[in-house]
Amino acid sequence: MPRELVEYTRKSSVKSPAIFYLAVEGQKTEVHYFLELNHKLRDSRFKLEVVPRLDPTHSAPKHVLASMKSHLQGLESRGADDQFWIVIDRDSWPDKQLVEVAIEAAEKKIKIAFSNPCFEVWLLFHFYAIANLGELKKISKKRNIKDKLVSALRAELGQYNPNKPPFEILYPMTRAAIENAISVTPEEQWFESIGSSVHVLMSELHHELGFKIE
Repeated sequence: MPRELVEYTRKSSVKSPAIFYLAVEGQKTEVHYFLELNHKLRDSRFKLEVVPRLDPTHSAPKHVLASMKSHLQGLESRGADDQFWIVIDRDSWPDKQLVEVAIEAAEKKIKIAFSNPCFEVWLLFHFYAIANLGELKKISKKRNIKDKLVSALRAELGQYNPNKPPFEILYPMTRAAIENAISVTPEEQWFESIGSSVHVLMSELHHELGFKIE
C-alpha cells in the first residue's frame, strides 16, 4: 500500500543548526542538484554538505557508504539533529551488495536515499509518476533505461543536461515529486521496483527548516 501524503505544518520552536551530510553516487547530476538545494534553502538552522568520495572513480554503493563512514570517523563532533545519508542508484548493482549496504548503513545510523533505476527517476517524478518498465517503454524507443528517462525529461523541459539539472525549474514542483514518489515507491523490496526514496530525504530537509510532517 502506498503511503499517504501528509501536509507540512510550521513548527514554533527554534532549533540548533542541523547539518545534513550526503555521500552521493553520481559525480555531477546529484552533486549539482544538492548544492543548488543547499543554496536555495540557506538558513541559519540548516546546512547541507556533500561528502566527497574517497575515490572518484569508484561509484558502487559500497564505496559511497565507505566514503560516508570515513567522513564520520573524521568528525570531531556531531550535532543532535545532524543526519547522514548516502544517495545511491539501483543501476545494475547486484542485489547482494545492495542488501549488505542497507544492513551496514542501518547499523551505522546512515540513511539511504535510493533511486531505481537512477536519480533521473526522482527528477521525472516532478512531472508524473512512472510505476513500471512498461510505462517507461512507451516514452522512448531507446533500449537503455537511463536514456529513456533522460529523453522523457527533455520532452518535459525542452532540454536537459544530465550534468546540470535545471534546479530552479524543478524545485517549485517538489511537492508533486514527493506525492508521485510516495504513490509508486514500495517500502519493501525497494530495489526491485521503479521508484525513489529521495522524497524522504527532501521531507527531512524541509522538516529541519521548520516544517513537520504529521
